[in-house]
Amino acid sequence: MTKNKGPTPSQWAAADAAMSRVQHAWTGLRSIPSPDTAHALTRTLTDALGAVRALYEKPTVTSCKRHPRGSVDPAPAPGEGPCLACNMERRRALRGTQGIPGPRGEQS
Repeated sequence: MTKNKGPTPSQWAAADAAMSRVQHAWTGLRSIPSPDTAHALTRTLTDALGAVRALYEKPTVTSCKRHPRGSVDPAPAPGEGPCLACNMERRRALRGTQGIPGPRGEQS
């Protein structure tokens, strides 16, 4: 079993900066925020959550921005990446353009 080396200094710096932005946004509120301000605060909180999670989450296996926690394709075709979801989507699209029925006989 490999030991988790823990967060890097750059990850700590990113989390610290994100939390500072949250504190600044929160202390700047003087009344119920407008919808635009509320959306901006939500984005700030979401970014901070991502930065804090990055401190302890393992790197993704798929290296896929759309499916970072997705399944790994056990048999990717030449030129495909490790993300099973992306590979299946690509294969369905290819079947649809070639008029080949899908696994259950449906046209994609």
